[in-house]
Amino acid sequence: MDKFLTYPGKQPVYLGDINFMQSAARDAFQNLMKAYTGRADANAILYGVDITYALNSISWTAGVVCIAGEILPIEAGILTSGSPYYFDIVSTAGGQRTMGDGTTKSCWEERAATITSTVTDYPISSFKRVSPVDTATARVHNFD
Repeated sequence: MDKFLTYPGKQPVYLGDINFMQSAARDAFQNLMKAYTGRADANAILYGVDITYALNSISWTAGVVCIAGEILPIEAGILTSGSPYYFDIVSTAGGQRTMGDGTTKSCWEERAATITSTVTDYPISSFKRVSPVDTATARVHNFD
């Protein structure tokens, strides 16, 4: 995993350094999810998101999905429009800061998944549900 190197003393930290740290963490999680899902796109339902289809509607439970290697929470919901259905990423801005020039900007982006009937690159039908690893039943091999 890439990492930001630090040294004693008055080391300057720049905005590019923060971007590097975010990239390093994101890339590490993407690689982990590719290995965990066994898929290059890393699209998967990781936890929850039990989907129920009804006539012209879909409902789902809360859970966690991985979209293109990004791990995202999803709140329970219902959608009453026609299929097909897709996962989508929703961003919410927050953390208002006043800049040096007096303008106000959002400095946080919180991301989550949702289900929509609007076409995205992530059709629900292309997502597999992964089975959690059960560490309580780990097998031990003796090679004596």
